[in-house]
Amino acid sequence: MTAIRNTNHYFYGSHISMQKKHLAAIVAAACISLSAVGFTIFAEGGESFSTASDPLVTYSYLQKMKYELTTELRESLKAELKESLKTDLTESIRAELRAEMAAETQYKVLEMHSGQQFLASGACEVILRSGDASVVVTDPVNIASQIGLSDVTAGSELLIGASMPKNHYIIIPRGDGRGFCITSDIAYIMVRGAYTVG
Repeated sequence: MTAIRNTNHYFYGSHISMQKKHLAAIVAAACISLSAVGFTIFAEGGESFSTASDPLVTYSYLQKMKYELTTELRESLKAELKESLKTDLTESIRAELRAEMAAETQYKVLEMHSGQQFLASGACEVILRSGDASVVVTDPVNIASQIGLSDVTAGSELLIGASMPKNHYIIIPRGDGRGFCITSDIAYIMVRGAYTVG
């Protein structure tokens, strides 16, 4: 009878011990599960730092930040370069215009030879400094209307075939086939405006 009681007590004690072990295993499993759930929630909540396929945040986050910063810097540099080029181009155009205006306001000295013809291609000012030249008018209407070159110094009209006086300020108002032809071996002309020499 005693032996049976002791045996029952042994089996009962073993059963309680097994239940404790099972309980400890369940608690441990629950803790691991809760940790996994918590980590998943943290990973999902931090989508801006990582993805489900890349739970280790450092590399992907740094790569993303590097791309964003590089893109921002590139766009900023592009804008600065564009503005700088625009400023440089504007200054360059202004400098060219100033140079052209300066050139237009200055007289040019031409060396011309016998038989060469000077025709105004726009408003033009001419002074014969040395040599000889005769007035050229090619438009029949101007010839018929007795229109030639305006001798401002003398206050007269120089018609086709007339000799150009030296050191007189002469104006050709339009590029309509008016000018002069050199009749001496060499002549020097001061000119300001648009013209062609042929």
